[in-house]
Amino acid sequence: MTSDAVLNVRLPQDLKDQGSRVLKKNHVTVTGVIRRLYEYMEREQKIPDCLIEDEQIPLREKRRQILRSVAGSIHLPAGLDEDDARGMYLDAKHGSVL
Repeated sequence: MTSDAVLNVRLPQDLKDQGSRVLKKNHVTVTGVIRRLYEYMEREQKIPDCLIEDEQIPLREKRRQILRSVAGSIHLPAGLDEDDARGMYLDAKHGSVL
C-alpha cells in the first residue's frame, strides 16, 4: 500500500508531549495509531465508541449498546421462549389490553 496522504493536526504542545510519552511507552508511532484508526473506520464504517463523547450518542444507540452487551446472558426457564417473556413483560408494564 502506498502512503501518499499527509495529515496536519493542531493541538496543544503539552497534550502532544503527554501523548508522545504514552505512544513511546507502548512502542507505537503516531502514524501507526492514525493508520489503525482509519483502517477501523473504513472496516466498521463508524468512529470508535471510545472517541465519541457520551452526550453525543443518541439515546436509542445507548440502549442498543446496552442490549448488545447483555445479549445471551439471560437464560430463560425451560418451556419459556423469547416471545412469551416479552409478552409477560408487556403485560406487567402496560396491563393486559385484551
